[in-house]
Amino acid sequence: MNARDLLEVFEPELGDVRAKASQATSALSPMLEEAKRFYASQDPDTRVLLGLGVGLLLGKVVGRLGR
Repeated sequence: MNARDLLEVFEPELGDVRAKASQATSALSPMLEEAKRFYASQDPDTRVLLGLGVGLLLGKVVGRLGR
């Protein structure tokens, strides 16, 4: 099985995930804007810690989705 075959298998699923992610992003956009403003108002050290925390949380979410 080559990469093209794998893409044909997973492409319909990826389309569904993209549609759901788009819906979630539009629903969460007010909260994301507030988070951007909060992040911009913090000092550099706090920004680094916030970035690490968000990265860890997103990693856990993606890991759970992969199961």
